[in-house]
Amino acid sequence: MLRENDYAWVRSIRRGRNKSSAGSRQTDHRIRTKVRKALNDLVFLAEYLDESQAAQIFTVDRVKPLASALLSRRDANIDRQLSLAEMFIAQGAELWNRPGVMDKMKLRLGGNIDLTLQQARDVLIASRLAKLKEFNRRLPRRISRNKLGAP
Repeated sequence: MLRENDYAWVRSIRRGRNKSSAGSRQTDHRIRTKVRKALNDLVFLAEYLDESQAAQIFTVDRVKPLASALLSRRDANIDRQLSLAEMFIAQGAELWNRPGVMDKMKLRLGGNIDLTLQQARDVLIASRLAKLKEFNRRLPRRISRNKLGAP
């Protein structure tokens, strides 16, 4: 997937670098294209591999570093991170609709999960507030009557 010099390139990126050079734009574009293809390939494999194969590849230990890297960066856009967290929570919540899941989960959970549920709720609320803030920012500003020439 990524070449050795791609790793070096990404590690060397600093804020304020000259992004306008043709080589810089080309390298950035090539890396984004590779990542999109890799994500599409992973989605394909997750959908079509036999469960025995998928269970060996898509484990918590292997997927958690990606989720953690996406959600724990301090310099990342918090609105984007909240949207991703909301997506993870929503996808997980959809599992409850599968037949028989509730019965199995009641046995597994056993303990008090109120703290986890409260944290999930807080993330969902923060995500919605961030989206609302972005929506309000994009609304066209009202034109005052004075600018229209009205008294």
